[in-house]
Amino acid sequence: MELLRLSKAAKRLGVHPVTLRLWADSGKIPVTWVGRERRFSSVDVEAMKVPAGGGDRVRLEGLYVRVS
Repeated sequence: MELLRLSKAAKRLGVHPVTLRLWADSGKIPVTWVGRERRFSSVDVEAMKVPAGGGDRVRLEGLYVRVS
């Protein structure tokens, strides 16, 4: 098990570092503190990955039409 820094873990997940920080604050992903830095277990990061096809995520679309 490797402990990843915030930026490297975010890159592996394909999300912005701020998003990963919010997930850690809300408890969505476990975090280990090393001094003043958050570190993420490579095992936990791999478990959070979404399959390339998007998995079973539902895509919502909206349409806005304005007629003058």
